Amino acid sequence: MMKEVIVKAVMTSAIVGTMILSGAGSYFIQNISISNVRSNIVNEYVQAAYKYSAPTLNSATVGDGKVVLKWTKSSNSNYYQIWRRINGGDWAKLNITSGTTYSDTSVESGNTYTYSLQYVSSKSSSATELSDYDHTGITVYYIDQPEVTSISNTYKGVKIKWNAVDGCSGYNIYRRYGTQPSYTKIKTITSQSKTSFIDKDAPKEGRKYYYVVTAYDSTAESVMDTVSSIVRIVQSKVQFKVKYGQSEARKMLKLVNNFRTGKSPWAWNSTNTTKVVYTDLGNLEYDYELEAIAMKRAAEIAVIYDHQRPNGSDWTTALSSVTWTSAGENIAYGYNTYEDVFNAWLETNSNYAGQGHRRNMLGTDFNSIGIGHCKVNGVHYWVQIFANKTGVSDRTKAVNTSKKVTFEMSSDDIEENKSTLKSLSATIKDYAPDAPDWGDITTASRKVILTWTKSGSSNGYEIYRSTSKKKGYKLIKTIAKGSRLTYTDNNSLKNGKTYYYKIRAYRKVNGKKVYGNYSKVLKVKVSKKSK
Repeated sequence: MMKEVIVKAVMTSAIVGTMILSGAGSYFIQNISISNVRSNIVNEYVQAAYKYSAPTLNSATVGDGKVVLKWTKSSNSNYYQIWRRINGGDWAKLNITSGTTYSDTSVESGNTYTYSLQYVSSKSSSATELSDYDHTGITVYYIDQPEVTSISNTYKGVKIKWNAVDGCSGYNIYRRYGTQPSYTKIKTITSQSKTSFIDKDAPKEGRKYYYVVTAYDSTAESVMDTVSSIVRIVQSKVQFKVKYGQSEARKMLKLVNNFRTGKSPWAWNSTNTTKVVYTDLGNLEYDYELEAIAMKRAAEIAVIYDHQRPNGSDWTTALSSVTWTSAGENIAYGYNTYEDVFNAWLETNSNYAGQGHRRNMLGTDFNSIGIGHCKVNGVHYWVQIFANKTGVSDRTKAVNTSKKVTFEMSSDDIEENKSTLKSLSATIKDYAPDAPDWGDITTASRKVILTWTKSGSSNGYEIYRSTSKKKGYKLIKTIAKGSRLTYTDNNSLKNGKTYYYKIRAYRKVNGKKVYGNYSKVLKVKVSKKSK
């Protein structure tokens, strides 16, 4: 595009000439004789005389940690100044680009952002402005997608935890599995501070479930970019008695600290060529919260001797109740005294690969220790938990008695350790589904159409009927599908007679049915007419 403008230049001898402005923003003086003209003054006059219309921003789309802007390339300029304002405040320059997209990654959750564009002559902070910018712009409300911090199999179902998001009203949880093409919303949480959810409706052993957590407010919802997944492993509760000996366990603290602060505490380097001497190690503080965790782990290793817990998770999940930045665990069994197990953990005559317990006791990243000790069927079990932990725990009385311990264990592990659990006289309890609620009820001549709400983790339902509210209930139907939520009872009903119904859900665990509680009793009078 060419446009002719009349410009009066400042010069030694005043001359008025014709000037042409090119579409690219370059200036040409045509048919003019100027002596001693200051070109910068001419350009200033040209700039004041003409500007292009503001460019159009096509879209501003919220992404994961960003807002993405898009527009169409124009011949008016190769460079675009991006303008932004936050929460209705003043407009400010954001960046200059020659492209047609831009990602604003300097966004914070809970803020409203408005964007606009302007043509400029170059990618310099002193670039000439070739147009104005649209002072209305495009406005978006930005909410972060929550970061899922853990996903695990638990007794009640799949447990998901995430970080709280600023500026939101709550969270939506979506799920899919198998070949399902899209996600289904399974839960809306209406509190910004509630950051966990247990999906009780993920009962299929061995099935892989996919989850997405979003944040929302009254006008917007975060993106669904980040997906978390887990293979469902059904968990049961295992309970048995152990005999604790914590007074003896606490005596080991002195041995550990003497080792750390003694003369030249050392361990082999990774090539077994140099003894690395640990210097300036301080004493570890005995922490009673860590002791409680170590006691729980001592009981767990009596069933499965491993750094993996019986529920299939890593041992560090036992630390969920404390705040820590680094941690270590030593485990042992078969040593009758605290001196014996401490000397075994010293590993003085081992090489680097065999000195993991030793290096834990010399750990430079730890400031606290807790020690657990229990005796099960005549065998002693020992656990040291090390951590760099914040906060000081209150002193507790040493436990030297028998106590019941309860923890979760996968179905497969229960089967593999059946003989061990039997020797411990362990009891096994499986999670029962919730009681269903009755839905809409329709009656017609000699029949009743029942509906009910789905019970999470259920594999099916049993429906009972009686002519008396308090007694005489008989099973009239077993629904062998957890997703089926209706049944038509036309079994010997009489018009004008009143019947009472109750329903309970069940789930199958280890080949057995685990029943939930009965629903509230439903009273229905059979009508000749549908209603």
